[in-house]
Amino acid sequence: MNNTLNNEASAGIISPASQSAIETELDDIALVSEGVEIDEIDSEEATLVHVAIDASSSMHEHRKAVINAYKQQFLDPLRAAKNADSILVATSVFSSGCDQNVRLIHGYTPIPKCPDLTDNDYSPSGMTPLYDAVFQGISGLVAYGQDLRDNGTRTKSIIIVLSDGWENDSSVTQAKVRRLSEDVLKAQEFILSYIFFGDESEGNIAAETIGFPIHHRLTSSLSEANIRRIFGTVSASVISTSQAQVSTGSLSSNAFFQPNQ
Repeated sequence: MNNTLNNEASAGIISPASQSAIETELDDIALVSEGVEIDEIDSEEATLVHVAIDASSSMHEHRKAVINAYKQQFLDPLRAAKNADSILVATSVFSSGCDQNVRLIHGYTPIPKCPDLTDNDYSPSGMTPLYDAVFQGISGLVAYGQDLRDNGTRTKSIIIVLSDGWENDSSVTQAKVRRLSEDVLKAQEFILSYIFFGDESEGNIAAETIGFPIHHRLTSSLSEANIRRIFGTVSASVISTSQAQVSTGSLSSNAFFQPNQ
């Protein structure tokens, strides 16, 4: 992991300050940077997607809607994509009610092998450690992606954070999270997408605190229908990004969600 961090810093993806911050959280970061072995990826380019889902108590009444939409509106369309084998998804849930604030459901896995979300995986309770989820998610995405890049695989990197609340229970500071977001956006190879279930102005404030750009944001009221719509929109956007013939060096500048989505 330390060699990977050194390579990330040398490549200009993270700053020395972010490297130091990640090193202090190394045990947690190692977990969320798990994924299939490089020789199992049969493609010259991989799209890496980390999905971090709020599992705080306010999401409890929408538990079934999230589980069903994750499968039907998110995974199933990805499974039907012509390039499904080159899209690798890692999924985590975050809540103070988990054994850890951020719990990895599975590491980076090709879509055809990705499991559905289960009742055991997603059982909302507790508070919202948003900063921990974002910091670990981006760090793991950067680390796993760097391993692939070091071995000749081009990457497109996406983190998608879905939440209905503001930060209230993290160990990582807001300053560290925002610095890391700003670092990877400068590298122009990352999409940092924040989806907020609630008031748009509140969602924009929450996204600003973690350094996620406005052209990667989406806001919706929290209902079963909107949860389905949001997961469908995310899936379509991942497919579009993964198949687009664009330089990875311009990902951060491009819109993630299309206007009609």
